[in-house]
This record gives sequence, structure tokens and C-alpha cells, in this order.
Amino acid sequence: MTESTNLRSSASTMALVIATMPAGTTGTIVAGPLSGSGYIWWQLQAPFGTGWAVENWLEPAAMDPGDLVAQLIERLKAILGGVL
Repeated sequence: MTESTNLRSSASTMALVIATMPAGTTGTIVAGPLSGSGYIWWQLQAPFGTGWAVENWLEPAAMDPGDLVAQLIERLKAILGGVL
């Protein structure tokens, strides 16, 4: 997060705020994007729960290249039935 961001129950500014996440919070995108209330929304799984946040205040997290390779290998194994 680039600044504090509301995590909401659905992709709308009228939806219930689950939590206000401080800048620097990290999470995983699990769905989206969706358009609502004039914004683009992504569903996040974060330490504060799972909910929807506006794209404007999200940024990609720095990732260790080794972690990325390990994730890609696990995805390939899942696709190929565990055989690489």
C-alpha cells in the first residue's frame, strides 16, 4: 500500500470497511479486477482479512527472484500433475 487504504467487503465505496490498512501492508491478490464506484478494485488476502481495495493505492511488492522461481515451479507442478 502506498498510503492507508480501506479493505472493504465488496468492490464499492459504500461497502462495509473491514479494516483500514496502513501504508506498507502487504497481501496477495486473489481476484479482480472489478469496476465499481468509479474505481478499479482488487480482492486482497491481507493480515487484516480478505476484502476489496482500490487499485490507486496498491503497488507491487518487491520479490526475491528465488521466491518467484519457486512459485513458478509449484504452479507448473500443479498444472502438470506433479511431474516436471
